[in-house]
Formats: sequence, structure tokens, C-alpha cells
Amino acid sequence: MGSFANEPRPALTHRLADAHDAGEIARLYVEGWQHLLAEHQVPMLPAGTRVDDHERRWRSDLLNRSSRSGAMLALADHHAVGLCAWRPASDGDGEAELIGFHLEKAYRGHHEGRRLLDATYTAIRAMGYSTVVVWMWFSALEVRRYLERHGFRASGERRGIEIGQPLHEVRLSRPLIEDLPF
Repeated sequence: MGSFANEPRPALTHRLADAHDAGEIARLYVEGWQHLLAEHQVPMLPAGTRVDDHERRWRSDLLNRSSRSGAMLALADHHAVGLCAWRPASDGDGEAELIGFHLEKAYRGHHEGRRLLDATYTAIRAMGYSTVVVWMWFSALEVRRYLERHGFRASGERRGIEIGQPLHEVRLSRPLIEDLPF
């Protein structure tokens, strides 16, 4: 996409992804991983981060609505430029876990990430979830601060993972019902 420095920027549109979008979801998901890995100088993609592998998985999940997984796409002129994806949290009851949040660089810094998150929260609430969580690298301070500005709080839980090097993750959560005490 071209530069928008001197051009008015129309807001992106958002829509819930379906099985036909599996290729775009996979592309954006892997781009997000590649960006994160490069930023943290991790030398390789983890197993299972090939676009075609993710495309098959997403198509299957989106065809099977009982999977309670989903993805919200951010679109510019009908072209997917952002993604917020979730699945049932493996470590919580009634919680959705964000597993992908990526917006192409040209669209950052104009409140589009917030709009994408808001559209995602609406979809996740409609699926019956009460809380959204995310496990994120402790060293991903910029993204962590961004999410904290938008209502996420560290739960105190931490875990270690290995992706070419040892990394530590912290769990953040956010209630989806506005009047719930945090």
C-alpha cells in the first residue's frame, strides 16, 4: 500500500471472517508472526507458521462454528489489511484468547487498531465469551503497553516458551462486560 502522509485516510471497515477468508487470515497471521520475530530477533518461525498450514486450520475452524474460534478482518477497499483472531482460551472457562492481532504498518497510528479491537470485542461477546485474554512475550513492551491502554491488565501469570530461544510470556486479560469490576 502507498503512503498516506498527505492524503485523507478513510476509516477501515470490519467484518467477521468466514471460511472463504482462510487464506487472508493465514497471510496476515504469518505476517504478524514474522514482524514480531524480527522485532525480537528470533531467528526462525515456529513450527506450524506456514501460510498453507494456517489456511487449512482456519478454514476448518470457521466451517465448524462449534469451535468458537473466529477472526475479525480490517479492510481497505475490500482488501484485508488487519486481523484480530481468537479461540477458546486453553487455560480459562468462558474466556476467548487472542491469538493474532496484526495491522499492516501503513494503517497504524490512526486509531485503526482500537477500532479493530472494538469490532472484535463485539463479535466475541456475541459468541458468549465474558473475558478476553492474551499471552504475550514479556519483551513485547510496545504491544503490551498498547493493550494495557485499551483495558487489558496483567493477571500475574507467567510461563516460559521456546521458539528458537527461551522466551517468557505474561498473561493479560480484559472483561468484556463493561460494568464488571476488574
